[in-house]
Amino acid sequence: MNRLLLLLAFVSFLSSWTTAQPGFHTDTSQIIFRDTFENFVFDSLKHDLGVIDPSQTRMKKYFKYIGSDTILFTRAFTSDPHFIGEYPKGPLVPGRIYSITIAFYHRGKMGRMSKVMGLRMSNGKQIMWHFRGEYPPPDRKE
Repeated sequence: MNRLLLLLAFVSFLSSWTTAQPGFHTDTSQIIFRDTFENFVFDSLKHDLGVIDPSQTRMKKYFKYIGSDTILFTRAFTSDPHFIGEYPKGPLVPGRIYSITIAFYHRGKMGRMSKVMGLRMSNGKQIMWHFRGEYPPPDRKE
């Protein structure tokens, strides 16, 4: 009985670990690719976030590599204090859909936001995502 429980726990861990790997997306049914750049197609590269909800601190972005050369990302770049938290670390497989995770830090921000974040590639080129939006006015305490 203990061996069976141990085996079930291990299988459960293994399945959650493999599906939660950063940068690889398996459910492609709802992704619409709108933008292209180099040998990539993206769900979008430019984002108007409108009025920013400060509680929304993460965003996933999806892309597919459609090239044939061996490409990998060498470095993420961004402007403070926002950052790209997860991105594929190894060579990209042609035809596979990947994701990146953008982390935003909104605390204490006011006015307009305009940020560019990106990934540098092993071929010397870079991909850039543009984000803009408006922070809501601070709550006034009476």
